[in-house]
Amino acid sequence: MKLEKRRYDDVVILRFIGEFDASNLQTFSPKIDGMIEAGDRQIVLDLHALKFVNSSALGYLIKANRRVKELGGDIVIARPSKF
Repeated sequence: MKLEKRRYDDVVILRFIGEFDASNLQTFSPKIDGMIEAGDRQIVLDLHALKFVNSSALGYLIKANRRVKELGGDIVIARPSKF
């Protein structure tokens, strides 16, 4: 999987490309956690190019969303994939 990051003022857009599953969760979750720890609170997940997500990766995204909400922010999904 590839993860592209773009910033527009205080909004971060993360574009997921490929497959997000348990095999690459350990690579990408620390990057997203680091963004949250650094103060990013408005995160958009662009899933248009995501071909697959498994339950482990989905569970992580739900957990990250809860954490951001507790900190006063939000994670939203933009352009969900057709799958």
